[in-house]
Amino acid sequence: MKTHIISSIVCLALLPAVVCAEDERPALKESPERLVAVIESMAGENVEMAWINVAHDVGQKRLRIFSTTAIPKVGESKMSGYHLEIIQIPNAATFKARAGSYRFQNNNALLSFAAAQFVSGKKAFAKQLVGILADAEPDLFWSTPTHPAMTIQQILDGLQKDDDTVKEFLTDWSQEWKQTVSKYGS
Repeated sequence: MKTHIISSIVCLALLPAVVCAEDERPALKESPERLVAVIESMAGENVEMAWINVAHDVGQKRLRIFSTTAIPKVGESKMSGYHLEIIQIPNAATFKARAGSYRFQNNNALLSFAAAQFVSGKKAFAKQLVGILADAEPDLFWSTPTHPAMTIQQILDGLQKDDDTVKEFLTDWSQEWKQTVSKYGS
């Protein structure tokens, strides 16, 4: 009798393993090409949503920076008439999305806004904002197919010197900001 009970318990214990031997998650049934397309679509949506939100935030005189580093400026303050909020993401270094992430694109849109501010003559404000972005997201960068990548620190240095090293960045990103505001409003 004990053998029969033990056999029954072992069978019941193994039943879920037998039933779940084949993984039934829908994503695992998709082709690699389809999965790549879905991931690219999600990244594209992250970009679009981040730029829309930043455009609307700027229109409401609010700037929200997501920080990947431990900086002392975390919290809320005022800067040139804007309500500035710096939100630290403690485990951001473990995330692998990088440039495709919402966080990166939000900060990138703010970099574009800063470029437009610099071009419009609000240079001190733009430099201050880029300085905070450099502290908060040291991996932030700008590039085009015809221009090699510029790190946020190189951009900040160029803005501080107000020299030609940032000329193409300022032209490209201030134009991008104008298109963003035109497309999404503010």
